[in-house]
Amino acid sequence: MSEGASQVARALSQYSFEVGEAVSPEALQIRLRQQAVVAELGEMALRGASLQTLFEEAVQGLREVLDVDYAKVLKNQPVSGTARLVAGVGWDWTAEGMAVSTGLDSQAGYTLECDGPVIVTDLAEEARFSGPSLLLEHGVVSGMSVVIRGPEEEPYGVLGVHSRSHRLFTQYDVHFLQAVANVLATNIQKAASEAALRRSEETFREAFEQAGVGIVITDVDGRFQEVNPAFEQLVGYSRAELVDGGMTVFQVTHPEDRIQIQEEAARLSAEKMDSYSLEKRYRHRNGSTVWALVTVARLPENHNFPMQFVGIAQDITQRHEAEQALEDADRHKDEFLSMLGHELRNPLTPITTMSQHLVNNWERTDHHRVQEAVSIIYQQSTHLARMVEDLLDLSRIKRGRLALQMEPALDARKAVRQAMDSIAPQVEENRHTMRVELPDHPLPTAGDPTRLTQIVANLLGNATKFTPADGTIQVRCAREGKQVVIAVSDDGKGIPKARLRTLFRDFDQKGFQDSELGGLGLGLSLVRRLVEMHGGEIEAESPGENQGSIFRVYLPAC
Repeated sequence: MSEGASQVARALSQYSFEVGEAVSPEALQIRLRQQAVVAELGEMALRGASLQTLFEEAVQGLREVLDVDYAKVLKNQPVSGTARLVAGVGWDWTAEGMAVSTGLDSQAGYTLECDGPVIVTDLAEEARFSGPSLLLEHGVVSGMSVVIRGPEEEPYGVLGVHSRSHRLFTQYDVHFLQAVANVLATNIQKAASEAALRRSEETFREAFEQAGVGIVITDVDGRFQEVNPAFEQLVGYSRAELVDGGMTVFQVTHPEDRIQIQEEAARLSAEKMDSYSLEKRYRHRNGSTVWALVTVARLPENHNFPMQFVGIAQDITQRHEAEQALEDADRHKDEFLSMLGHELRNPLTPITTMSQHLVNNWERTDHHRVQEAVSIIYQQSTHLARMVEDLLDLSRIKRGRLALQMEPALDARKAVRQAMDSIAPQVEENRHTMRVELPDHPLPTAGDPTRLTQIVANLLGNATKFTPADGTIQVRCAREGKQVVIAVSDDGKGIPKARLRTLFRDFDQKGFQDSELGGLGLGLSLVRRLVEMHGGEIEAESPGENQGSIFRVYLPAC
């Protein structure tokens, strides 16, 4: 039985007759009419009548059945200390909303204070409170009033009836008035609960729609029942596709994570746990992987709603990528330190060996042998100094400590020629063919002569290192529009396409180099940074391994 029907039944039970009670036909008729009014109000409430309609029907029924002149419903307003008329009959003032005092000088205020039925036989002789001007002006003599309960049993207001003639109200009249008040109270409380539920649903819906994290509701099989916009954005599918299309959470989960998610969902369904949290991967509609921190909980189950799960998914892709980058950087650092030790040992070993030989055999070593040993020491120490200088240059650039000595109109051809002179011994040693294309006219650009020469020398040095003997290296320098372009190409080892993206990173020595060639992998990183300090750009191209490569430096032309 519903709450409304139960209330009506309780109200009607107050009209049962005691065994042996003598009831006149007239009294019986009145009490039956009272029962009918209560029952009708209850039925109207069950049919969904509004509170205002119930108020108006209640005062009209009370007036007719009790044969009184006035009936009213007053709504308590504690802040202002008044009670406002929300429904009434018989009064000669018709302004709805008129208020009366709820102080002890009024019957309404006294009723709220004593929290029970108040019966007035003769208002002129009433000692508990002084009749308010409203009742006196309407010639009220007798009356009764009861409290109407609101949400959480707090007083909603007062239900009252009044007569201009002297009346003796019976206990059944009081029961009738209280029964009507109880029916009204039940529906006031119901309306308040429904309003609170609507507000709660509206608040939830707004929070659901505006949340910055993905929120979903699924059934036990993982089918989406509801999703919010943030989740749509997370996985790239629309609500129509996810919910109306009958998709499951497993369909948008990365294949490698599906088994774990299915196992966790099974444990949740079996009520072995209330919730779980984990990091998982979603497969975005565009094929990319999205990392998310997911928390899933089981919703309360009842006969109206089968078991459902609510899930919250926070996109942590950037965090995960940052963590991965830190791990890569840490690994990269360890690899570099290992490589650095190896590369420093390579020149130090012959330096140490030759030095020790000279110390131990100085008097017995002929001039030719001494000259050979000193030459080896010089070559290896020069190589060592170059590596250290590259490290220091990179460190200075990163800290903003490297200052360029700029010339406003430096001829780029001069830097190319000086770089070619510096690597001429390697070219000759490897029997490379060097082809040079330089225009007859100057190619002015703002730059540091030493650093521009270093840029071209590094590119040429790379070309000699990765071009086999008898190979060809080409240098071209020209003006193209508002830029001076320096291009260094070769027909050597080439560069795998996968390595082109990371070619200019610090300490990049992998992917297209032979380990026996050595080096710290600083050259191209240093070149890129120096080019950028000159306001230029650098790019690399290669058809693939063993198909050569070309590096182009673009500098602003004057």
